Amino acid sequence: MPSPLRLRDRDSGVVIPVDRPRSVLGRDSTADIAVVGERERVVSLRHAEIRAAEDGTWVIADLGSSN
Repeated sequence: MPSPLRLRDRDSGVVIPVDRPRSVLGRDSTADIAVVGERERVVSLRHAEIRAAEDGTWVIADLGSSN
């Protein structure tokens, strides 16, 4: 697995560790990384996937979002 990945909310400064080989980001309550609040308007239910690649990097892939 690649080096740990941390996402930071640009408004609040909250840091979200990504500690799974695959995480889904979106506004759906079942998303591993749920987007709530004002940004909900521009994020799909299942917007993107963050996954660990075999070469030790992280990949972010759009899941066919409409936003």
